[in-house]
Amino acid sequence: MTTILNIDQPTKWSESLKSTLSRLRPVMRAWELDLPEKDAVSKLSKALQHYSLRGWHCTRLTDSEVANIKANGLKVLSPDLVERRISDLIHQGMLQADVGDKLRVSHQASAKNRAGMVWFCFFHPREENESGIGRFLRQWGGEALYWAHEKNPAIAPILRQLGTPCIVEADVPVAWLSTGKLHTLAEFIAQRDLIHHGEKILVSRFEGYSLQSIPATYIREVHKFPDKHFIKLSGCNRWETPLS
Repeated sequence: MTTILNIDQPTKWSESLKSTLSRLRPVMRAWELDLPEKDAVSKLSKALQHYSLRGWHCTRLTDSEVANIKANGLKVLSPDLVERRISDLIHQGMLQADVGDKLRVSHQASAKNRAGMVWFCFFHPREENESGIGRFLRQWGGEALYWAHEKNPAIAPILRQLGTPCIVEADVPVAWLSTGKLHTLAEFIAQRDLIHHGEKILVSRFEGYSLQSIPATYIREVHKFPDKHFIKLSGCNRWETPLS
């Protein structure tokens, strides 16, 4: 297990990372002034691969799926994973076979921008508000599955009744991020460091995806609605439309 990197608290970063940032700070400051030296991002990206990030994955899960994630981890998206989840619900009597067939032919689990990924926000999900995370928590299956049925009067209500809103909390090794996301993280860390040292820079939140399944040993908890930790992480007690 790698060391956890709290990306929002520069004072708690390791001395090794602080040393790397100290060496690269002049270059990263130049980057913010549109005088970039690209090699600095690569150097910082390499240094960050020794760490993990605390991430949160918002979704809707059945009790058996929660138990499976705790026992076997969180898998990257694939057609086989979606097919298995649908089949399991049919076998458990929670989903009718004809509805399962419609879900099978419409999912996007093999889409280039989805397959082989597990998405996380590396900040408390409540910062995305209801408009950002509400859909993930209201409908079973994940966006790749429910996207085609959100307005379907026959299927949408079924997906909204399956499972329970959940937030999977995990430690995600930085080395498992895509190259593009790793570079984005390096820029983010450099910006946070510059802010910590007096620069006035606007910085957005960091989210990304792991290219590897998250082992059970890296899963810290699956927070289920309506427990207090779920409420705190989601902020759903302040939403316009109550979560259920």
